[in-house]
Amino acid sequence: MSQSETELRQQPITIVLVDDHTMMREGTRRLLEEDPDLKVIGEAQDGAEALPLCRNLKPRVIVLDIAMKTINGFGVAQALLRESEGPKAGAALRPKCAACCSTTRAIPSPQPSH
Repeated sequence: MSQSETELRQQPITIVLVDDHTMMREGTRRLLEEDPDLKVIGEAQDGAEALPLCRNLKPRVIVLDIAMKTINGFGVAQALLRESEGPKAGAALRPKCAACCSTTRAIPSPQPSH
């Protein structure tokens, strides 16, 4: 393992939460912050707000609601992953309906080039 990989593993995993429901963001934040290895560094209430926030903060993980106004979770993930200067993050897409929770999809982060 390289020195930069070792340093990265010692730092908390940075997360941005994107959901149009404040209660969902707050609840998810509280859950995630119980783990000292996870750190929520930002929140957005829709896709249009999420794009510049994620570009600026460059989180390692982005938790996205699928169904949002303006730009949906898939659109945000696609836009960020297309950008060469965008964050190198994984994205977890969360459906609205509780019955669909088993369908949460993860978009893996791009593999670092060597």
